[in-house]
Amino acid sequence: MLEMSKVQKRTIIAILALINIIAIVDFMIMIPMAPFLIEGFGATTSTYAYVLSSYSISAGVSGFLWLNVVNRVNYKWMLVLLLSGLGLGTLLCGFAPNMTWLMVARSIAGAFAGTIGGFSFAVLAFLFPPSERGRAGAFLAWGYPIAFMAGIPFSLYLVTVIDWRAPFHLLAFLCLPVLVVILRYFPSMPVDSSWSLPYFSTLRSVFGRPTNILAMATNITLILSTATVMPYLIIYMTANHGYPKEGIFLVYMLSGAVTIVTSVIVGRLSDSVGKVRMYRIMSVLQIVNIVNVTTLILWDANIYFLLSAVIFIVISSSRFVPASVLVTGAVPSSIRAPFMSVNSSMTHLFFGISANIAGFLSGAQVGTDTLQTYYYNGIFATVALLLSIYIVGFLRKEY
Repeated sequence: MLEMSKVQKRTIIAILALINIIAIVDFMIMIPMAPFLIEGFGATTSTYAYVLSSYSISAGVSGFLWLNVVNRVNYKWMLVLLLSGLGLGTLLCGFAPNMTWLMVARSIAGAFAGTIGGFSFAVLAFLFPPSERGRAGAFLAWGYPIAFMAGIPFSLYLVTVIDWRAPFHLLAFLCLPVLVVILRYFPSMPVDSSWSLPYFSTLRSVFGRPTNILAMATNITLILSTATVMPYLIIYMTANHGYPKEGIFLVYMLSGAVTIVTSVIVGRLSDSVGKVRMYRIMSVLQIVNIVNVTTLILWDANIYFLLSAVIFIVISSSRFVPASVLVTGAVPSSIRAPFMSVNSSMTHLFFGISANIAGFLSGAQVGTDTLQTYYYNGIFATVALLLSIYIVGFLRKEY
């Protein structure tokens, strides 16, 4: 373990946390920006689905390609490479003249962003002893709620006062000082030169164990039940029910604030009542929410639309707490690192697949972004959730 001063340790933790926030905002910002992009380019909802999914599919495919590379290159320079690629792809997004260019730029950004989040934790594990990883990792884990509370709302503010390109330019600009700090303060992190496990041997170790497949299936059904609804929820609220675009930032700000509290509560309840039981309870609650948000027929008021979206996002986020523990705990420690890398790739791939399924099911009307059959998305998500509730039971004895 490398010797580092307190200032250097704090700097490294802060930079890794900032990298996580940049990556999360870069990934998530396309969802709330959907109404602005569709209007700005005069595009259809189905076209938006292709652009949205291009990032995730690229991230998923590249995750498999990076699988053996990340263990052969000095971690410091690997981090520089991944962040530089993410910054370049994001900068190109801000200069996109049309949806095709935007799709290509999002694919470039996704190719690097899909790996950088998980790789940040690998860097943390390399630099910090086990006794310090818990506290350090907690700062990285706060990336999602901070991105929801501050990153996405501020990005949407820039969209309203400048234009939709501004958030991409800002995220790309933020990568520059971060790169400078990495080059200046991060120590060299050489990998073990004796590591030479063949690529396909690594894949066989991951896919050759039935419980690993069940763990991945749990994660995939979780993604399918969320990503077929969430990307189009904002479009449905604004186009079908007239929710003001200026109020979109409130959805994410409130969701992030509430998630900070509920994730802790769900985590503690998972320890006391059991991970499987807690996951199933949260999933049943989510089925009720899915029926609500894909119809929004109870009350014609903006406050109802706002609260419905917040509750859906909060439960979706909180449900990942017991799920992630179950999936991680079902895999032996000897193959956990490559499994998590592959599992991350599968997550991105199926998010992209889900976005295309969602675009097909939602039934956008020609010439407008109104969704005619969004309730089909709810039906599909509910079936995926029920399947997830069934599959997760097989992980009970493995955890």
